[in-house]
Amino acid sequence: MRRLLLLTLAVPIWLAESGIGWAAPPSVASNTGPSTAAQIAGLKAENAELKARVDALTAAFERTQARLDQVLPAALGPAGAAPAEVSATIPPDKAQVVGVAAAFPEPQPALGPHTIRFGGLRFTPGGFFEAADIERSRNMVSDIGTNWNLIPFAGPAAANTVQAAAHSSENRFTSRQSRLSGLIEGEAGRNLTLGLYIELDFQAAAQTANSTQSNSFNPRVREGYLTFDWQDQGLHFLAGQNWSLADLNGKGIEPRTEVVPGVIDALLVPGTNLVRQPQVRLAKAWRDDSLWTAISLENPATTTVGAVPPNTTTAAPGENGFDVANLVSINRYPDVIGKIAFDGRSLGRTFHLEGYGILTNQTDRHPAGSDANNRRTDSVWTGGFGAGLLAELVPRDLDLQIAGLRGRGVGRYSAADLPAATFHADGRLDPVPQTNWLAGLTWHVTRRLDAYGFAGREQQDATGVQTLAGVNYGLGNPGLDARACAFEVTSQAPVGALCSVQTRSIQQETAGFWWRGADGSYGRLQWGLQYSHTVRTSFAGLDNVAASGAEDIVMTSLRWYPF
Repeated sequence: MRRLLLLTLAVPIWLAESGIGWAAPPSVASNTGPSTAAQIAGLKAENAELKARVDALTAAFERTQARLDQVLPAALGPAGAAPAEVSATIPPDKAQVVGVAAAFPEPQPALGPHTIRFGGLRFTPGGFFEAADIERSRNMVSDIGTNWNLIPFAGPAAANTVQAAAHSSENRFTSRQSRLSGLIEGEAGRNLTLGLYIELDFQAAAQTANSTQSNSFNPRVREGYLTFDWQDQGLHFLAGQNWSLADLNGKGIEPRTEVVPGVIDALLVPGTNLVRQPQVRLAKAWRDDSLWTAISLENPATTTVGAVPPNTTTAAPGENGFDVANLVSINRYPDVIGKIAFDGRSLGRTFHLEGYGILTNQTDRHPAGSDANNRRTDSVWTGGFGAGLLAELVPRDLDLQIAGLRGRGVGRYSAADLPAATFHADGRLDPVPQTNWLAGLTWHVTRRLDAYGFAGREQQDATGVQTLAGVNYGLGNPGLDARACAFEVTSQAPVGALCSVQTRSIQQETAGFWWRGADGSYGRLQWGLQYSHTVRTSFAGLDNVAASGAEDIVMTSLRWYPF
């Protein structure tokens, strides 16, 4: 392309040097002029003159071509060389040709309808405004995100303590899921694109935040990362806070293609992977971007459940940069996640298939044996494997989404945020076995209407069970008591019974729709309605009694996507 441009610019220069120019041909005589024979003779003369001019132009072009063939190889030098670096190799009478060509910049990427170019950068805004309403059958004192692991049971949590909230419904309005985002991109070379993406919402809450007067909730960082994309090599580097590599992608392993159930609830559906955390990631695209591999080092954390042995710790109160009311776990190594993904087409239907593995380290500090003054640090390596599938069941009409994860110590990667570990009586950590699955359909009913249905489950297995000195350690210990969990008033429960249990499983079925009422240059206005039924079940305890609590939720959302 560059050579053709140089040739095009060189032709008029050499025509001028050769003294050849264009002249308008004599006008053809009208019917009222000389005889036909005279006209034919005149036309023949004009034709001969035109032929001579064409021959002269052809000869001039051939001379120009020959001279450029001699000059260009030395002038252009190695691929990508700057004009200033090669100007010394160009004869003085041809320097103007390369100089004119160098004045034309490389083609710039096409801009989207809302992308703004300033200097060498492109800025694309994003986000939406949401006004949502929440109606829960049991009051959880929660905002737009439902903490599935805290669905209340009917009975008291301790002696003479009544969970009155479990017997009252809940309604509240919120706009805290509204988001703002911005993407800045720039070309740092012929095949290198730099990117910066930031996304905020308003689901943070300082100590002064409330829902009584000012509702002064805080912005928080959902995502904030830098990317380097070498398109010619298929290499993609990311550093910063993003969705975990364990979360399902919709295309390859590219950022901003993550796929989550299209529901209103900010904590999605149990069974979904839901983690956004700081990380360093490298991805590689193969086979025309149909096959991807990636590895990432991600911020670790250990969440625990069960009785804690004396003088044992896995976490400490937050200090600089953390809220002192929050415990921050002891971590020695980052989580390591590897993924492979494939995009294909079969029977006229597109699909995305991926599999991944998680390797995580859990660390605690506890006495070594019976001597409380002799301490030791234990580290346990654990992890799991997961897979996901997105597929068109009916092209452009019906989409399938399936995902699953099985492992030990991976509870925090799930939407219900179940614990990752429990304790042995001697203080050692025991990673909790867990199984997650999610399945759902999205039906594109019309151009403006989408309907969906999802089901998901998270289940943990008993582990580390031990009773020592009257203390029930581990997860799923049968010595725990669930006999009072079905009674609102302690006196109605068996004598001495308590509601002291641990979650075994959380399962949900949900359905809803999104109606795009308006879509144009002003953005997209849409309204959604979602219903979900969720059941939390405990491990069986004394007398083989297990607790169960159900939550029915209706959410509505009005959103405007201006970009």
